[in-house]
Formats: sequence, structure tokens, C-alpha cells
Amino acid sequence: KRGSRFLVCASERALARRFAAQMPVPWTNRARRIHRVEHRAISIQQLRDLHSFVQRLCKARLLRDVDGQPISIFDVNMYNLADLVIRPVIRWTEEQRGTSLQYSWVEFVAAADEQPPVVMLSHSWSGRFNDFMAVVGRLARSRGFGGSVGIWICTFAVSQFGEHFGAGLRDSPFYKGLQAAQDGVVLVVDRDASSMQRIWCGFELHSAQHLKKPLEIFTSAGQVGVAVTSGPLVEAVETWDVTRMEASQDSDRRQILNFLCGGEQHERKRLKTDASGNWLLIDGWQKQLDGEEIVDAPLRQSGRKEYAFEAGLFALHEDKLEKLNLAVRAKVLQAVQVSQGADVAKEGCKIPDIACRGITLGEMRTCVKKLKAWVSKSQNAKPWKDWTCGEVAEKLLPEIVPEGFSYAELVCSGPRTPQFVIDEVWDSHAHELHSAVEWFAEAAQLSDSSVLWVGSICSDQRCQPDEFPAWAKCRTTLIRDCEGFLAVVPKTTQFIVRAGRMEQLHICFQRARSIYFGDAHGVLACTVPFPGGAWEFGNFSVETARVLLTARWEDAESAIEEVQARARDQIRAAPGGFTGFGARLARVAAGPVLRHAAARAGADATKEIERVCRTRGFNINSSVLRGALGETALHIAAAAGNTRTL
Repeated sequence: KRGSRFLVCASERALARRFAAQMPVPWTNRARRIHRVEHRAISIQQLRDLHSFVQRLCKARLLRDVDGQPISIFDVNMYNLADLVIRPVIRWTEEQRGTSLQYSWVEFVAAADEQPPVVMLSHSWSGRFNDFMAVVGRLARSRGFGGSVGIWICTFAVSQFGEHFGAGLRDSPFYKGLQAAQDGVVLVVDRDASSMQRIWCGFELHSAQHLKKPLEIFTSAGQVGVAVTSGPLVEAVETWDVTRMEASQDSDRRQILNFLCGGEQHERKRLKTDASGNWLLIDGWQKQLDGEEIVDAPLRQSGRKEYAFEAGLFALHEDKLEKLNLAVRAKVLQAVQVSQGADVAKEGCKIPDIACRGITLGEMRTCVKKLKAWVSKSQNAKPWKDWTCGEVAEKLLPEIVPEGFSYAELVCSGPRTPQFVIDEVWDSHAHELHSAVEWFAEAAQLSDSSVLWVGSICSDQRCQPDEFPAWAKCRTTLIRDCEGFLAVVPKTTQFIVRAGRMEQLHICFQRARSIYFGDAHGVLACTVPFPGGAWEFGNFSVETARVLLTARWEDAESAIEEVQARARDQIRAAPGGFTGFGARLARVAAGPVLRHAAARAGADATKEIERVCRTRGFNINSSVLRGALGETALHIAAAAGNTRTL
């Protein structure tokens, strides 16, 4: 353990030296020791300063994983923040001062001897830091908070070099931070609702209920029950079970379960202590299990077998734990205003016009949760990640939708005109479609009530022979009445360059509708930028961008000869023909390709840059070529030290 700890320290020193050499560290003040951990709140402005620093590191490709690969700002989580920023920066700064002091980030940046909290944020470390900062921004606007308002956040309040969590849970930093937060707790829920699966968040929710602290729930889109509808979260809450929650340390999980079952006097059961009852800690902070026998059932949420001691706790205290589950569920549901009728059940109705079968973003998310639940419960079903969009429409949806209805008809109360048409590939994976929609929703700042049109959900494949002619006829109507068109594209050329998609894109160009391309990792704006001015959001696949850049649309095919012939005739007759059509798409696809080439060195990268620059209509100063952080290919070449590329 000492050897591995030495390697970690050496790695952190190397990281910090690289930061210092290539990116100035903007904090020069001496650390202030704040002994009362509950007064280590970080101000909103201090959070913004850290976020800006991380953005600059990502923009210059200085933030890298253990394999040396750059980490996008969209992928940075709290684990990355602690391992790659907080510890390295503090360690390097103290080395420059000739010391080896270790402390929390708040103590590193504090402007006063104490920074008491107004509110506490409960969150999952696996959630994205970008989403977390979006929550902070929306919370500040909704409450009218200024930059000096303090928020208690464990990542920044607790020393990431290791900190003793006290003799018991009510002596822990988390409990003390919650006690000190005068305006209560805000639960941060990410797109996977992972905070609802973490036992420390469960302990904080239980403590908030015990201390009668106010609770609000936020996503990156806003406050649930106010700016965001609560439907998807309600489903996660309804299955909330403290016995299924996880922690990074199994010893923490056991301590919390002991506390919830028997109170403070039982916290140390089957955890290692000395003769005086004090914790036996590793590296001064990590508790140890005393007994690691496992049983076959129940399985943990992670899929691991449960410890025999925990299984015994669950059986012995079943009634008490269920009572706790009900109390926490009630508090969360009250916080999202379900009791006030925020979510009203829809009765469903028949809608003959396929173009009016819009489904809200929130309803689509609920549909995906139901499909995943059906797959997980079915003994013979393959994993969710292996289902294609076509298989979902033809085999899965009929399992949860009555005969004669599409899913959209089942959940709506009347016709709805879609704001955005989602174009999916029948043979691509359904999880990629849903990931692309989530990226688009975040980039376009859609609310849960935004109305979409998704073929697999809005049509009934059991009535496909009857509905297909109607769908083919309403293609123009859908695009005419919508605001924008999202083409979800896999990496394979044969699935991207399709005649049906070409026809829909042509109609969008004719009617000046916004066009976007999306995949499982990001989205690309084609005609107008996203709110905020960016043309790319997330990490749009460079392989897909290459296909769009070099595609021969005159070769686009369709399984239906009539569609293929009609689409080709339309493009051929349009001003600019196939050349002009391809150039309109290539102008935005050039950005990801050019930036990727700029990060590489060698003759191949140089040749690719030359090919891109010869693309018809290419303009090196165009804003469409910038990345999500405003970075150009020149920024990236300079940051990578690729002089020839530069």
C-alpha cells in the first residue's frame, strides 16, 4: 500500500508540474486552516473559478486519464477532479513554498477564516462536473444568490488527502455540514439518477428528514417540480431502497446500514476497532471490515454478492428499513410537488394522424425506463445495449403497449405537434438513440415538456402495413410544422448516407428548419448554433464527421426503390445539386475532423488537414469549426506542440 501511495504522489507531482509549465495556476494566496469542517463551504464564485480552470485545462488538452488520453469537459466527474486537479494543484503549490501541508480545496481558496454554508448539495461523485455546475447556476438564479454565498459540498470541504470522519456518523463532516446549512439540502440528480443509488446520499436524505431540513431537487435543467417535470425521477424514487444503495468503501456502507438499523451505539458492528473501541484505520481515514463472508442472495445493485452480515441485518430489520424507505420516498415526492398534482396520469387516446403523435421528452425517458425494466426482468432477453431500434419497436414495445396503440397514443391525452423530429436508424442500437437525444436535450436546453417525434415510439409496428403509406405521406408535414430535425447517426457509412435521410435533410434546407446530427457521445449543429453559440456539444464522433465530410450522396440508397428515386431526383433538381448538398453538411463536419487532425502529429495528419482545407466553401475563421469550449484547430495544435501542424 505504501508503494502504491508513493506512485500516486509521484503521479500527482508530475501532473502539477505539467499544469504549472503549460497553464498558470491562478491561486496564489496562502491556505487558511478551517478546523470546523462544517464551516468549509465553498462560495459560488470560488466554484466558478475552479470550473473555468478545469475548462482551460480541457481546452488545452492538459487534463488526461491514466492512459494519457485527453478528458473532455463533458466527461470530467468528481473523481477526476479530486485525482487530477485538487490534490496535484495543492501538492505542487505547497512544494513551491517548501512545505508538504495537506488540506481541503476550500482551505486552499478560502477568503476568510470561516465560510459557513447557506445550503448543502448532496450529489454522486460519478456525476459530470459540467452538469453539477449547471445545477449551481440554476440554483443561484432561482434563489437570487450572489457569488459570495457559501455551499457545503463534500468534495471541496473534506481533504482529499484523507480525513478522519469522526467517531460516528453524527460526528461526520456530512452530518455537520447538513446541520450548519440554514436553507437545507439540495439533491443533485444526474441523467442516470446515480445519486439515488449512493448510500451517502441516502444517509443525507435520512438526516435531512430527521433534522426537518428543507429539501429541493435539481437536475442540470432546473428544479424538479418547478422547471422540470418530475415523472422520470418519481419512477426512480418509487424503487428507492436503502439496502440496494452502494458506496465506494464497503466499510462506509456497513457503518451507515448499522446506524440506520440500530442507531449510533451499533455503528461499529463487524468493523475493526482497537481494545478501546476506536477505529482501526488505513492511512488514517479508511475503516476496515471485520468479516467478509458472502451469501448467494440477495445480489447487490452492482451485481456483486451480498455480505452475510448485511444480509442478516436486512432480514432482522426488514420492517424498520421499509419504514425508512417510505419516509425518504415521501420526503422526496413532497419536494418535487407530486402531492400537488405535478404529474397527472394520462388516459391515452387514438390519434389517426401519425404526424400529430408527439411525445414529450419526459415521456420518452419514462418509456426507456420501462423497456429497460422489462429486459432486466425477462430471463431470456439479451442485454439492453444489444437491442436495435427496430427490435424495440417490433418486439419490446408490444410487450408494454396494448394492441392497436402506439406508445405515444398510450400516454397522451390528445394530438400534439412535435417541436423536433428525431430520425433514427432501424438497425442501430436503441441505447445510442436515447443517448443522442439526451445530448441534444442538454445542448438545446429542452425542458421535459418539449415535444418530439420518434418513429419507433410514435408508430405502431403491428399496424405497419396500414400506417406506412400514411407515414410516407406525412414526412413533409412533420418537417413543415417542426422547429428542427435531429438525425441520429451511427458510425457506419451505409447507415448514414441513406436516401430517406437525404430527402428529409433536403426538405429541412428548403423550409429553413434547424438541422442537427447526434450520436451516443455528442451532437453537432448544422444550420444554427446551440444556445450559447456552440456548434458542437459533447464529443461528436470524428469517424461520423469524416463520413459526412466525404459522403457521396448521389449513391444514397433505400430499401424502397420509390424513395431512392424520388430523393435523388429532388437533390439533382435543386440549386447546386449533389455537390451543393454535400458542401452544406461538410462545412460543419469539418470542425471535428480538423481539430482531431490538429492534435496528431505526422504526415497523415497534415494530409488530412490539407484535404479538409480544400473542401468547397471552407473558411478557416468560421465559428462552425470551433469546439464546445470555443477551441479552434490552431488552439489544439499549439497546445499539443505540433509545430508542423500549426
